[in-house]
Amino acid sequence: MSRGTSRAVVMGIIAGAVASSAWATDVGMPTYSTDIGKNANLEVYYEKYERDIEMTGLGETTTGKQEENRFMARINYNASTRASLHAEVGATDSDQSDGAVPIFGVGLKIKAYDSEALDLTVFASGSYVTEIEYSEDGYVDYYVDVPDYSQKESYFEINGGLAISRLVQLDEKTTCTPYGGFMVSKLDGDEDYELKYHDGTTLSESGDIKDDGVFSIFAGLGLTMDKTFGVRLEGRFVNQTSFSAGLMYFF
Repeated sequence: MSRGTSRAVVMGIIAGAVASSAWATDVGMPTYSTDIGKNANLEVYYEKYERDIEMTGLGETTTGKQEENRFMARINYNASTRASLHAEVGATDSDQSDGAVPIFGVGLKIKAYDSEALDLTVFASGSYVTEIEYSEDGYVDYYVDVPDYSQKESYFEINGGLAISRLVQLDEKTTCTPYGGFMVSKLDGDEDYELKYHDGTTLSESGDIKDDGVFSIFAGLGLTMDKTFGVRLEGRFVNQTSFSAGLMYFF
């Protein structure tokens, strides 16, 4: 087998082990200052994520799915009765990566229409991750030199969409907010590969990572108690499958 064949083996490893490095930003419950009577809330949430991606590098283009576990803290600030801003920070742990790395995000929601039946919100958000690292030890087998490989990738994502929601007063202290809609999510990133052969030679190359489908639908449900505490669940589907669960404190 040739060195070209060993490179194909490496690309197979990368496609299976590294297909785990991107997500769409969690939408979050549409709330404004008049809904809860508070100007801000702190939310901590966990997200389990899977998405279709396309990777290019080392002369190959591969498609697949990736999975991540994400732990986030988000501050939501109700700038007015019709606008809400958020900033968040946390960590993402991609399957097969060498460890968790930071993620940062910002977002905006604007209430475009409201009535007794429903509210209509337009939203946009973005997130950024830098230098997720992957590595795999190679081997020499029957004169085939399958190299050690390492990979670093950085990427950003921009999202936008439309959400329909309805705040329901369950009793004097409890409200429920079901919401759902559609979103588009564009992902773009860079990858740096390095192969180290056991004969001492190395090969470095750059590639990229992109989404393999930008359209998604989502649905969620939020519950608030005493205008102070809340819980939230959210799911996204089509081109990505994501589930979030969060706890909120309003102040």
